[in-house]
Amino acid sequence: MDVWFCVIRRNRAGVFDVGSGSVAGFFERLHRAMAIFAAHDLIAFCEGAFIYGDYQDLDPTNEQVFFYTRSLGASSYLVILNFSSRSIDYTLPQGIQAKDFKLGNYKDSGDPAGATTLHLRPREARIYKN
Repeated sequence: MDVWFCVIRRNRAGVFDVGSGSVAGFFERLHRAMAIFAAHDLIAFCEGAFIYGDYQDLDPTNEQVFFYTRSLGASSYLVILNFSSRSIDYTLPQGIQAKDFKLGNYKDSGDPAGATTLHLRPREARIYKN
């Protein structure tokens, strides 16, 4: 089962705050957007990676940051979620860069393209295309 389906299911059970700036709110908006893309045959936005792509957790022991990739063929996306109520400076694993910011629950990523250290704001969620 996809990770974001689990987040949305928990959200509907009333466990998470779904305010517009929350991580759960981000996934709720992503879920709605993907439903619209599918209904209008616009799923090419993510080239199927979020639906059919391979999932790899890149930092499974971190309790504050959830960092993973979804990849399908030549398409690869980085997803990073700060579950903390504090800002965090998060250094990406060696060889990984946050290249092309696509979506987040803040207006911008706040970090330059190609960054290897991300300055994550409280409860921030981001998607990058790599």
